[in-house]
Amino acid sequence: MQYVRSVLDGLPIPGDVTTGPLRAFTVPPDPDDNQDQQPTCVVWDATGNEDRIAPPQHTVALVNPDPVVVQQAAAQPGSGRKEQWHTVEVWVWLNMPDNASGDDEYEQYERQAVAPRQAAPELEDVAFPAVVDAIMHRLRTTPSNVWLQDPLTGEVSQLSGLGENMRRQMSQPYDLAAQRWEKFMALITCSKVLEEFNA
Repeated sequence: MQYVRSVLDGLPIPGDVTTGPLRAFTVPPDPDDNQDQQPTCVVWDATGNEDRIAPPQHTVALVNPDPVVVQQAAAQPGSGRKEQWHTVEVWVWLNMPDNASGDDEYEQYERQAVAPRQAAPELEDVAFPAVVDAIMHRLRTTPSNVWLQDPLTGEVSQLSGLGENMRRQMSQPYDLAAQRWEKFMALITCSKVLEEFNA
């Protein structure tokens, strides 16, 4: 989860349609803070399956050219290799002033978020889809194979397939308590994310 969070945190959103870059968390902040105008996401490793790979298949020494990683992985106890298939969920939201609220909060947000341009579409029509598209683009263009080390145990593993199989679901926006703000939400699901390690 921490690797995926680090990939997404600080992601700029194209088109200057938000008031700042994406903020990524593993422990969510208050999602109903209607003054929080930055796009926000929470990364969660929702489900996973673990299987045994019969040795000597997929040995670290054959696929990793880094001798330090090879040494660390070889020192890990276990009779062979195992694999975990993860389903990673990315929960996304953006709070925006309601354009139909009749006050000037939306206009202030628009002036802050969008540089002047001609024939600009309604900001609320494009801002949140732009956030979702930017996240999916970042995930699909991450390196195919990444070596990770658990900061607590020191265990070395290889992660692959992030962003190869994705599904998105966007909900209808709803009014927050103040009724002058709308919350836009989406769920991006990354399936078939493979992690391999010695065990």
